[in-house]
Amino acid sequence: MVNVMQAGLQKPATPLQTMQSLRAELARRFGAPPSLVTAVIGAERLSPAGGRKIQIVDPATEAVVSAVEEDGPAVVDRAVAAARAAFDTGPWPRLPVEARQAMLRRLSDLVEAHAEELAYLECLNSGIPMRHLALGQIPRAALNFRFFAEYIGQTAGQIYQQNADYLTLVTRAPVGAAGLIGPWNAPLALTSMKIAGCIAFGNTCVVKPAEQTPLAVSRFMDLVFEAGLPPGVVNLVNGPGQVTGEALVRHPGVNLISFTGGTETGRRIMAAAGQGLKATSIELGGKSANIVFTRRWTRPCSASSPATGSNAWPGPASCCRGRSPRASWRPSPRARPRFGWATR
Repeated sequence: MVNVMQAGLQKPATPLQTMQSLRAELARRFGAPPSLVTAVIGAERLSPAGGRKIQIVDPATEAVVSAVEEDGPAVVDRAVAAARAAFDTGPWPRLPVEARQAMLRRLSDLVEAHAEELAYLECLNSGIPMRHLALGQIPRAALNFRFFAEYIGQTAGQIYQQNADYLTLVTRAPVGAAGLIGPWNAPLALTSMKIAGCIAFGNTCVVKPAEQTPLAVSRFMDLVFEAGLPPGVVNLVNGPGQVTGEALVRHPGVNLISFTGGTETGRRIMAAAGQGLKATSIELGGKSANIVFTRRWTRPCSASSPATGSNAWPGPASCCRGRSPRASWRPSPRARPRFGWATR
């Protein structure tokens, strides 16, 4: 039998090896992610303030790739103040529709121009395969801004003439500052949808991405500045829901709340927002639990082939965030079921 190694032949790369090779190449091109993700308020990225540091873990390797600083009520208050100033006295709500459209289209173009870098950062902290990000979620993020740029050019008021003595004219005006809380299963795609729908109509916002997956959303903030949006129109805070999210939802300067995530958290957000009579838009998940039997497990889900993108479309119960068994794990003959996270 011919020794394949002596013949100069090599075994084909495994999906995990292919993924690691791709990531290494992207790291050489774009550099390492920031060592610490901090808040962005107005036109300023804040310096570290000594708050609690939350590790950001790469689901594919379980290595710590970065950290995010938890923002407490004081930082949230600064962010809301910036959003309120941009709305109450800034130019954004008063710009003609054509001006807002131009900036939204410019932002869409910038997302497309930086698509590969954004996909790389998203892959690092979410475990979603690069192919799915490059063909699905990142183009969706760019499309969000282009879609709403077109939509606001077609909005119109209404006239009611039920009574001969009255002519009722209905027009629409921006509401104020919104608190936008994004999920970890499609961080930039879904969070950008919230941002685009909010600011297109003249509102301003404070964005809180999931603390597990802030990398691409944080980098996106640089593109917001580059697109020319006025300071304070989009602000970023970071941290867990029970600290940062709670402060944002309850803040009296916030008029609107949008949340995507777990059902129990959604209930708490609606209860807190209801005390301030704030309009709330929520999308709740956690309905699709995964049961993974170890005797059927052959490789970690984050090692799925970049060519196929299998396991790639996570709902709020994404398997890739459930910390699957390592590839070197060997099941016992009497293996019991292992349960991933059911809700988030």
